[in-house]
Amino acid sequence: FRLLHPSRCVADMAAAEMEVEVDREEDKAPVLGKTGEKGDMHEVCDRIYVGNFKSASDRVFLTQHGVTHVLAAAADVGELHPGRFVYCMFDILDMPETWYLPLFPQAVDFIKSALADDEGGDANGEEGKGEKQKEE
Repeated sequence: FRLLHPSRCVADMAAAEMEVEVDREEDKAPVLGKTGEKGDMHEVCDRIYVGNFKSASDRVFLTQHGVTHVLAAAADVGELHPGRFVYCMFDILDMPETWYLPLFPQAVDFIKSALADDEGGDANGEEGKGEKQKEE
């Protein structure tokens, strides 16, 4: 699962849109892969991780790290664990020349909803259960 593209620039842009501060990779302890090596998934700000296909496809790994929502940008890949996680899928090639900016509003809304849902509020911080969003 990914926050659109695993670059600091994109993570910074999304964080700015969401008004959260991004912790730099060197400031955070890395989440370890199954091999115990630095790898598959990194917390870029509180409760938001950026990772690769390997980490997104490992249900046990995601569950162990408390992941409930998956935002994915990958061509020809559907929900890997339907019913287990809430997904927002972008069927897009992850290439340097791919233009991701038009996806940001939907991605940010999904992330806000996911954070609120996990806290029992809505995307605006209101009390009560947030509405789960599932993108096809």
